Amino acid sequence: MLCGFAKENLFIIAGSDFQAKTHEASAKNVDGILKKIRSHNAFDAERVLFCGDYTVQLRNLPEDSENGISALKQTLFSAQLGIAPEEIVLVQGNHDPAGTRGISPSGAHDPEHNRYGVFVINEDDFMWMQGRRATDGNADISDDEAAVAKTAAKLDAYLKTKYTSGFRAPVFVLSHLPLHYSMRTYNDGDGCFAKFIFDVLNRYGKLGMKLIFLYGHNHSNGWDNYLGGASVFLSPGEKIPVAVPADRKACTQETLAFTYMNAGYTGYYSTTNPNDGADRTLSMTVFEIAPGGEVKICRFSSEGICPLKAPGVPNTRSDNQEQKLNLY
Repeated sequence: MLCGFAKENLFIIAGSDFQAKTHEASAKNVDGILKKIRSHNAFDAERVLFCGDYTVQLRNLPEDSENGISALKQTLFSAQLGIAPEEIVLVQGNHDPAGTRGISPSGAHDPEHNRYGVFVINEDDFMWMQGRRATDGNADISDDEAAVAKTAAKLDAYLKTKYTSGFRAPVFVLSHLPLHYSMRTYNDGDGCFAKFIFDVLNRYGKLGMKLIFLYGHNHSNGWDNYLGGASVFLSPGEKIPVAVPADRKACTQETLAFTYMNAGYTGYYSTTNPNDGADRTLSMTVFEIAPGGEVKICRFSSEGICPLKAPGVPNTRSDNQEQKLNLY
């Protein structure tokens, strides 16, 4: 049964964007969600995967993110879900400048028992505003394409090793930025070179690997309204628009060979028109992994279990520009 929580299984909790107006408000949001998870069926968490942004500030001050990380960790430790410091993986977001203490290194974070894999893509390695504006870890925008290609190559090497060794357990690939195309790509360049990473994931997904891509970042201005707003979930076989690397104003429809979803926004989700019907649920995700590698996925809000995916609605930003472009 979905979210039945069998004791012999492993449990992973995921979320992103600890970005309410204050750290205290963010902690309250996370605490409310974790209480519902615990009341549903208590378990000891194997890992917490958090996909970046530990402050709503954008001042390029590491202490802003470090204070948020501290508040997040204390909330996780107090949740009575058996979460230990070494079990928390923290991805860098665009609000977390280079030098922020506590960020997990890019690359593999696999457990010793080998029942799943974890690969971290930090924002410095897959940056926002690609080719448009310098970011904290990539001062030279001319090397953005090469930097993302290098990230894709490292992911390829990691997955190749897994595949050739016969590893068929689930692999979680964590990124702050999403891979799909949106008006944020068109305007700002976010995800302009996402296809490099997408193609690697799709290649190994087609070979039979169980890949789950988790992201955050797109919780403002209704960028993801068309995919489900605050609750995006796409299964293998579904279509997804991905930017053409040579032209951020163009995209192609690709067929997924892996699971693709937002980890769950814990601070806010905003949209241009408050009456557009976009989903704004704040949530976190629980992954239940059986000994044989089967994965069950359940999204929780502070009200309890909620849909993995919400219906898509048009983005009305900039006088309905998204619809006029007819990109997807």
